[in-house]
Amino acid sequence: MAKQKGMSQKEMYESITNKIVEALEADNGSEWVKPWRTLIGNEVRSIDNRQYHGVNQMILNAHQYYLPNSDRCSSKIWGTYKAFKRHGFQIGSEQYQKHADIFYFKVLKVKNKDKSKEKGKDVYDKIPMMRFYKVYNGGQCENWVEPDKQEALVAWTDDQHCTPIEDRLAELKPKLVFGENMAYYSPITDHIGMPNKEQFDTPVNYYATLLHELTHWTAPRSRANRQNDLLTVGMSEFRHSYAFEELVAELGATFLSSHYNLSNDTAMRQCHIPYLKSWLKGIKEDSKALFKAASLAQKSSNFILGIVPEWEKAKEESDDEQVEQNQQLETAIA
Repeated sequence: MAKQKGMSQKEMYESITNKIVEALEADNGSEWVKPWRTLIGNEVRSIDNRQYHGVNQMILNAHQYYLPNSDRCSSKIWGTYKAFKRHGFQIGSEQYQKHADIFYFKVLKVKNKDKSKEKGKDVYDKIPMMRFYKVYNGGQCENWVEPDKQEALVAWTDDQHCTPIEDRLAELKPKLVFGENMAYYSPITDHIGMPNKEQFDTPVNYYATLLHELTHWTAPRSRANRQNDLLTVGMSEFRHSYAFEELVAELGATFLSSHYNLSNDTAMRQCHIPYLKSWLKGIKEDSKALFKAASLAQKSSNFILGIVPEWEKAKEESDDEQVEQNQQLETAIA
């Protein structure tokens, strides 16, 4: 549903919200389907082609994207010094001290002499032992050659790129990290993780997902300042505030998709409605929650689009006048 000629930004937001309510009421149980395909090899893994899991995966992602000395951690492939050497690669001497520490638990079987004597057979205790390993990134090798990546799933043509969105991203300068198998915003590192464009079946799905994460990106105090807003709408409980934030982000993506002429009613039903409905259940299908979230999504969308609402302009003008009056008063007193 694109913005109609003569419709104000506020009227557009209200129209979309009403459309969503109508679609939610009419929905017959459709389920959200992830709009991108998972690529094998897009996760961090060892040079021996074994995947890292849990905390180790988090540690290596941290080194790759935002820890100091991460400029050479350009590959998804990691390994010990000996493992790289075994495969014919050499860690650069200046890189040797720049390693990541990962760990794994090994279970040791130790014979329990007392129990073995009591039972008349060997009895073993299992003792977990944690071992640390120093691993390096493929990008730290002097002769590193990145393994061939899977071919693009969908080839984009020039006319499928939304230039206004790309231009606005260049102005906002969010930190975008592509090549993931999931889409997310990390408030700790203030970066957005995204699958590659080619993993999405349609440009609409790619941009809708990106705009969803970009709405999350507006939450900090320096942008749309949503942390305080979540408390004022009574969303202090974690699982409720998380579900509510997802509603805000998806509504923001819906508003922005409409602004950029990406979606129509059919696309909205297929792309946004099942996702919105899944998170609305998370806050016990509170009928008011959608409208509360829509208000905050409007605030975030305005920030992304660089729009200053009329009431905010009036407030700024009023504040400026008050400052000028105070200055005049101070001059008169002096």
